[in-house]
Amino acid sequence: MKLRALAVLLLAAPVAARYSPEVTEETFDAVHGLIKPQLGEVLFLEIPWVINVTEARKKAAEEGKPLLVWGLNNGHSLGKS
Repeated sequence: MKLRALAVLLLAAPVAARYSPEVTEETFDAVHGLIKPQLGEVLFLEIPWVINVTEARKKAAEEGKPLLVWGLNNGHSLGKS
């Protein structure tokens, strides 16, 4: 299903490039709703992240799970500048 949607988008891209209406304050919310990831599309956002390292270590130890530490380097998660 997602592959078909991607194919439709790729085929429609030349038409969309010719027709690009201006986004105004009145249309912003509608446009944002169309492009904003919907529930279930970005599973990364559904993980109950713990941002306090001490709390995360305690929870990981209690549950017998590994700890993922994600740090930023110069504002980019992959260290790119």
